Amino acid sequence: MARIHIISDVAQRKRYRASARIRTVEVVSIRRMQDVLRRGARHIVLSRVQKKNKNLNKMKNIKNVGVFLIDEKNRLLVVHSAHRGFNPPGGRIEQYDLDLFAAAEREFEEETNSKLPISQKFFESCFYSHRGRGAILFYNTRRLLPAECAELVKRYNRALIKGAETDDVGFVAIDKIVNESRSFWITGLKYEVRDRIAGFVPRVMKYLLRNTSGV
Repeated sequence: MARIHIISDVAQRKRYRASARIRTVEVVSIRRMQDVLRRGARHIVLSRVQKKNKNLNKMKNIKNVGVFLIDEKNRLLVVHSAHRGFNPPGGRIEQYDLDLFAAAEREFEEETNSKLPISQKFFESCFYSHRGRGAILFYNTRRLLPAECAELVKRYNRALIKGAETDDVGFVAIDKIVNESRSFWITGLKYEVRDRIAGFVPRVMKYLLRNTSGV
């Protein structure tokens, strides 16, 4: 899990940097922190003078990752969860995850029964916080091709999904998510499960569109 350690003296700083068990990077801005997280740092070190930075302090509560995978038709890949509705793959960061992108890859595979079809170099990320809970959202800058979309649907098998976390997969137009919120129904492409989009998705999608250039 990504952690932010507040350090107050040079000795502490050296001790964190010398540790062979963790990877730490000192950051001085939100932009720098996002860059560091995207490249896989697990532990972020802030100096004492940065403790009063409200935006940086919000990022102490990073507990989740999300994968916003978009195709050439400007549709978002979603999976269906019985207690949330349709939402992008994602979930909690675990201690054994090598870095944040590894956590995203693991969650994606657990919920879709497929590996991410796009390599890490074609992903950007941003930080999102709501009610004190933070998440790193990964979104693709190279759009999914029709053949890749078809393969994701073909490979999906809810009988193989760990813990029955999801039970269908589909694509939904981003314009619909943003403009119609939860007023429309989605039908899964594999098992024809019908449900609405998860309540948090329109809010997060609007945030991504407003704060990133690659979506």
